[in-house]
Amino acid sequence: MDPELVERLLALRLDASMEQGFPYVAVPLDENGQAAGSGGDEWLVVLTGGPPVPVQLKPLADLWTGDARPPDFGSHPPREYLPFLATIEQTAAAYVAATQTQETDQEFERLYSLLRRRPGGRDDNPLFGYLQAAVRLYMSLRATSQAEFEAVVRRLEQSSRTFSEGYASSNYTRYALQPLMGSSR
Repeated sequence: MDPELVERLLALRLDASMEQGFPYVAVPLDENGQAAGSGGDEWLVVLTGGPPVPVQLKPLADLWTGDARPPDFGSHPPREYLPFLATIEQTAAAYVAATQTQETDQEFERLYSLLRRRPGGRDDNPLFGYLQAAVRLYMSLRATSQAEFEAVVRRLEQSSRTFSEGYASSNYTRYALQPLMGSSR
């Protein structure tokens, strides 16, 4: 958790509690319509339902807090983890909407798997950096253990696999992310 970031958001009268909505990482585009930056940049713009806020996020390794063990997610994630899931998926939806890309279910599964196994890693797909940034944003606002992080990302990995109907399907985008896209523009 990053108490300085929480205080900064509160000073700007922005909801850091996530009771009024879920923050997500904005995806700026360059002159060619490509994602500008990697999402893994130190400074990012966060959208919280109010004006855009430039924030400086700490590295993921500096944000692990405690050793809390998450419950079994089963077929439905526990309610207390929905803001974490929503922050990541809202950022993914913003990326897909901004870049007009059609990521496959298998690509989302691969990216979530990589994020879980190598949270500080790199990937050629720029979406990976934005998924990392979403995790860093959430973990800056809420105390989160490494085990909780892994459980949340494992659940996203499972979701993208569940939606998959083969190599080229993009049902995860269509059915899980597209409903979020209207609120991410």
